[in-house]
Amino acid sequence: MGIASIAFSGASLGTVLSMMSSGIINTLCGWEFVFYIQGGLSLIWCVIWFICVSDTPAKHQFASEAEKIFIATAQPKSGNKDGEKPAVPWGKIFTSVPSHFGCSTLL
Repeated sequence: MGIASIAFSGASLGTVLSMMSSGIINTLCGWEFVFYIQGGLSLIWCVIWFICVSDTPAKHQFASEAEKIFIATAQPKSGNKDGEKPAVPWGKIFTSVPSHFGCSTLL
């Protein structure tokens, strides 16, 4: 099982747990407290996220220097050395049949 599977399964698990707990909270405390409790838990989760997560491994406050160096050396080298982003091929996107099909499914 990949790490992405574990990470993204949390969204589904959170939905299931919040739906199950909503009925219990509503019965015990009233419907208003469903929003208070789940909103409060969401705020707590945001605080934990902001403390524990960083943009890059080099900025992570809980990783040791050895871990940061290991991660930096294990990453593949970028093919674009000057740091510029490649141009978006808008013409190919707008004339692509799969792109038209994908957009039509959203209608």
